[in-house]
Amino acid sequence: MDEPTASLDFGNQLHVLTQARELARDGMAVLMVTHDPDHALAFADRVVLVENGLVTAEGTPDSVLTDAVLSQVYRTPVHVARVAGGVGWCEQRVCVPGLRPQGR
Repeated sequence: MDEPTASLDFGNQLHVLTQARELARDGMAVLMVTHDPDHALAFADRVVLVENGLVTAEGTPDSVLTDAVLSQVYRTPVHVARVAGGVGWCEQRVCVPGLRPQGR
Protein backbone atom coordinates (compact mmCIF):
# COMPACT_ATOMS: atom_id res chain seq x y z
CA MET A 1 0.00 0.00 0.00
CA ASP A 2 1.36 3.39 -0.95
CA GLU A 3 0.25 6.09 1.50
CA PRO A 4 -3.14 4.44 2.15
CA THR A 5 -4.12 7.04 4.75
CA ALA A 6 -3.23 10.17 2.75
CA SER A 7 -5.95 12.82 3.04
CA LEU A 8 -7.99 10.79 5.55
CA ASP A 9 -9.22 12.12 8.88
CA PHE A 10 -8.04 10.49 12.12
CA GLY A 11 -10.97 8.10 12.39
CA ASN A 12 -10.58 6.76 8.86
CA GLN A 13 -6.79 6.54 9.24
CA LEU A 14 -7.32 4.34 12.28
CA HIS A 15 -9.84 2.21 10.40
CA VAL A 16 -7.48 1.60 7.45
CA LEU A 17 -4.47 0.88 9.67
CA THR A 18 -6.46 -1.43 11.94
CA GLN A 19 -7.70 -3.40 8.93
CA ALA A 20 -4.13 -3.71 7.62
CA ARG A 21 -2.97 -4.90 11.06
CA GLU A 22 -5.75 -7.52 11.13
CA LEU A 23 -4.65 -8.83 7.72
CA ALA A 24 -1.12 -9.19 9.09
CA ARG A 25 -2.39 -11.02 12.18
CA ASP A 26 -4.24 -13.39 9.84
CA GLY A 27 -0.93 -14.30 8.21
CA MET A 28 -0.89 -12.00 5.19
CA ALA A 29 2.19 -9.97 4.35
CA VAL A 30 1.40 -6.26 4.46
CA LEU A 31 3.84 -3.75 3.00
CA MET A 32 3.01 -0.09 3.47
CA VAL A 33 4.82 3.10 2.49
CA THR A 34 4.20 6.11 4.71
CA HIS A 35 5.73 9.46 5.53
CA ASP A 36 4.04 9.40 8.94
CA PRO A 37 6.30 7.75 11.54
CA ASP A 38 3.40 7.70 14.03
CA HIS A 39 1.69 5.09 11.85
CA ALA A 40 4.80 2.91 11.85
CA LEU A 41 5.24 3.31 15.62
CA ALA A 42 1.66 2.24 16.26
CA PHE A 43 1.15 -0.53 13.72
CA ALA A 44 4.39 -1.89 12.25
CA ASP A 45 6.32 -4.97 13.32
CA ARG A 46 9.32 -4.04 11.16
CA VAL A 47 10.46 -0.76 9.65
CA VAL A 48 12.73 -0.04 6.70
CA LEU A 49 13.81 3.59 6.61
CA VAL A 50 14.64 4.94 3.16
CA GLU A 51 16.43 8.24 2.66
CA ASN A 52 17.36 9.56 -0.78
CA GLY A 53 16.51 6.19 -2.30
CA LEU A 54 18.82 4.22 0.02
CA VAL A 55 17.96 1.99 2.97
CA THR A 56 19.47 3.76 5.98
CA ALA A 57 18.01 1.70 8.83
CA GLU A 58 16.01 -1.46 9.37
CA GLY A 59 14.52 -3.15 12.42
CA THR A 60 11.73 -2.76 14.95
CA PRO A 61 9.96 0.60 15.16
CA ASP A 62 11.43 1.17 18.65
CA SER A 63 14.98 0.59 17.43
CA VAL A 64 14.75 2.53 14.16
CA LEU A 65 12.39 5.43 14.87
CA THR A 66 14.44 7.39 17.39
CA ASP A 67 14.92 11.11 18.01
CA ALA A 68 18.34 11.12 16.35
CA VAL A 69 17.39 9.10 13.28
CA LEU A 70 14.13 10.97 12.59
CA SER A 71 15.77 14.37 13.17
CA GLN A 72 18.40 13.47 10.59
CA VAL A 73 15.93 12.15 8.01
CA TYR A 74 13.44 15.02 8.35
CA ARG A 75 16.18 17.65 8.80
CA THR A 76 14.36 19.17 11.76
CA PRO A 77 14.34 18.38 15.49
CA VAL A 78 12.04 15.44 16.25
CA HIS A 79 11.26 14.03 19.68
CA VAL A 80 9.69 10.60 20.13
CA ALA A 81 7.57 10.79 23.28
CA ARG A 82 5.41 8.40 25.25
CA VAL A 83 1.88 9.62 25.84
CA ALA A 84 -1.08 8.20 27.70
CA GLY A 85 -4.66 9.28 27.37
CA GLY A 86 -7.79 8.95 29.42
CA VAL A 87 -10.22 6.08 29.76
CA GLY A 88 -9.89 3.55 26.95
CA TRP A 89 -6.52 4.87 25.80
CA CYS A 90 -3.28 2.97 25.95
CA GLU A 91 0.19 4.40 26.23
CA GLN A 92 1.82 4.91 22.85
CA ARG A 93 4.83 6.54 21.26
CA VAL A 94 4.33 9.60 19.05
CA CYS A 95 6.62 11.88 17.06
CA VAL A 96 6.69 15.56 17.91
CA PRO A 97 8.49 17.72 15.35
CA GLY A 98 10.12 20.98 16.36
CA LEU A 99 7.89 23.49 14.59
CA ARG A 100 9.72 26.62 15.71
CA PRO A 101 13.29 27.62 14.92
CA GLN A 102 15.67 26.81 17.72
CA GLY A 103 16.43 29.66 20.10
CA ARG A 104 12.94 31.18 20.05
